[in-house]
Amino acid sequence: MNMSSRNVWLTLVIGSIVICGSLGGLVHVARQDIELAQVDLHTLQDQVTVARSTTSQTPKLERDVIVLRELSSFVEETLPSTEDLTRLIEDLKEYLQEADVEVESFGLRPNRPSALTQNTGIDRIGYTLTFEGGLFELMTFLSRIESDERFMAVRSFKLVSTSREALERDGRALHHIQVDIETYTYRPEDTVAEASIDGYERKRGLLVGDIGTRGKALRPSVYRFEGDRGRRDPWVDLRVPALGEEGGPSVQEQVKFVESLIALVDEAHAEWELVQATSNTIDRIVKRGRLGQTLAQLDEELRRLNAGFDIHYVPALRRFELEVLEPRETLRLAMEEDSQSGPSRDELLALEEAMLRHLERAEFGLAMDAFAALEASLSRVQSDPRRWEVAQRLSEYNRQAQTALEFSELALQFGGSVIIDQGDPSVIVIQEVQGAREARSYSVGDFVLPGLEVAAVRPNEVVFYFKGYELTRVY
Repeated sequence: MNMSSRNVWLTLVIGSIVICGSLGGLVHVARQDIELAQVDLHTLQDQVTVARSTTSQTPKLERDVIVLRELSSFVEETLPSTEDLTRLIEDLKEYLQEADVEVESFGLRPNRPSALTQNTGIDRIGYTLTFEGGLFELMTFLSRIESDERFMAVRSFKLVSTSREALERDGRALHHIQVDIETYTYRPEDTVAEASIDGYERKRGLLVGDIGTRGKALRPSVYRFEGDRGRRDPWVDLRVPALGEEGGPSVQEQVKFVESLIALVDEAHAEWELVQATSNTIDRIVKRGRLGQTLAQLDEELRRLNAGFDIHYVPALRRFELEVLEPRETLRLAMEEDSQSGPSRDELLALEEAMLRHLERAEFGLAMDAFAALEASLSRVQSDPRRWEVAQRLSEYNRQAQTALEFSELALQFGGSVIIDQGDPSVIVIQEVQGAREARSYSVGDFVLPGLEVAAVRPNEVVFYFKGYELTRVY
């Protein structure tokens, strides 16, 4: 074998080796790509599995989110924000007023740390209230706290009882009471953007029942304390008999009767304040009429005391004297003093406007009724020229209304009229004479009835002089 042949074979062998090595490298690279593709495939399969799981859970998550969003208003009521504490304070003051206690102090209690509220965004707020009142007034106040829509709790209270002597003197058991109340506020530190839900309104409509049920569970049941119901205050042992010596009304009946009188007195005072606050005569008349009805009912109940209703229970008797008899006498004196000065000029002017409106509408009786409401007090304004001038006009309007009312009640039947140029016109009036209907003609200056003179005759109407006024009758 010559040298050239050996070189060719060597070249072929080396080339084959190089080619085989290259093919092996390519196979190795392809195997790595396959392994990476398999890893990516497994990753995608896992992602698909997670996505399928998430998709299957999305409807339930959407329902939960919708329900919680709709319940957020309930949560805000039970856990108000810090800014809502002002309304809470006003509510507590209103509860104290409803309980009819005498408030001494109202203060914020120092905040105490709590393990339950750590890292929750919930703060605990406390108030200390000090007031004087009876046991049943305290229970009335506590019932309002119990039924409040917020989360509230009475952590402690102190009561220093009053004496029996003070009870019999004041008619009420005024214990010295201090109450510690706690509530909570919610102040989230981080806010999360609200996720958008497709078809929210439609989906919310399908969950109304679930929202209502869970919302009802968040609202506390309302409890109303119904009062003492004949029970005695254990801090003041009265040991009084249930009935009077001769079998009169029970203690509960006496207390209920006196409280009903106190309610009427309070109503009368409120109506009297409304009377004093108004300057419109008609409105004042209406309000004073209501006041008169309330006082009439009160006086009727007071007359029952003279008919055998015996109040022997000392606290009820003292309350009757202090909260019924004395305020009723004070109101009577105030009303007498108000009536002595007479109506104000604004009242008189308002009455004048009302009477003129009635006259324009031919409401003569209403005009007279309006005047009658102040007629008795008009004589008291003579010393004031400005008011007396208006009072005289009112009297004139009242006379006009009386005359017009009397004229409207006159029975006149007209048969027609005769109007001739260059001649005196006349009107035909049909009257009954000795049981027979008779038609007579009357000209200007004739008297149809005593005091009723024909002043003018026009087509379809006659003008009369009647009690100093010209009045027209249309037929």
